[in-house]
Amino acid sequence: MEFEKKFLIWENGGDYTTANFYSVFNSINQLRKRVKRTGEDISQGYLPLKIGKILATKLNIQLDFEPVEARLRFDDKNYYFALKGNGTGEREEIEQEILDFHTFEKYWQKVICVINKKRLFIKHFKGFKLEIDLFSELDLILIEIEVESRELMTSIPILGNDVTKDTNYYERNLVKRLFEDI
Repeated sequence: MEFEKKFLIWENGGDYTTANFYSVFNSINQLRKRVKRTGEDISQGYLPLKIGKILATKLNIQLDFEPVEARLRFDDKNYYFALKGNGTGEREEIEQEILDFHTFEKYWQKVICVINKKRLFIKHFKGFKLEIDLFSELDLILIEIEVESRELMTSIPILGNDVTKDTNYYERNLVKRLFEDI
């Protein structure tokens, strides 16, 4: 089970930061520069669910939930496959590294849409680890904080507009924004 909060920090010129944000960064520009300079390049591709289930079987993944999302991801050095269930804030998720590049490549050819981002990890912020995602193509910055349990979710400091329950900010929905004009 995945427990997380997601905060909107910046979108299309709009600043949604709170005072807690400024205990880590002096400005949005400082954050943006740091993410661009030291963040990891990540590409995520979304598979048709049927194809995702086939890949799960090939990777010997045992499912105990009904997935609604199948995703491939790669960064500078690793390849991953994930299945996610339904839910906002908390939902089932299985993620597994794909060690065989040829398997990853074969299934990457089947993705129906791709989104790119830069991700910066801040390991120590008030006892939490931050994942800061910069989507340059969308002029968007989100911060996610994952915790071990539902009980810990209430202790997460608010860094921006809480969009945890807003499915418009799920990455599978963000990618649709890139193709609105097609």
